[in-house]
Amino acid sequence: MKQFFAISLIGMSLSTLPALSFADDAELREGPCNKITEACKAYIKKAGPKKSLYRDCRLPLLNGEKLEGVLNITEADIKACQAKKAELKQKK
Repeated sequence: MKQFFAISLIGMSLSTLPALSFADDAELREGPCNKITEACKAYIKKAGPKKSLYRDCRLPLLNGEKLEGVLNITEADIKACQAKKAELKQKK
């Protein structure tokens, strides 16, 4: 019985981990990162099916790289998104 309880407890705590990351994702989609995500979606749509929204667009932009074809993203947009991500990371 004790073993079953321990396994159940571990399973329940592991099942909450994805929910935490989904909450962060939701906040990023609604906040300043949304503009970057939408611009990256358009960029990836033009770039082809083998491109990754995160790896080939969002990550490079947030690391300060310039991407030809990503429209309407300013340095202020990138800094606001970086600040929001840092804020969410501090909450954890």
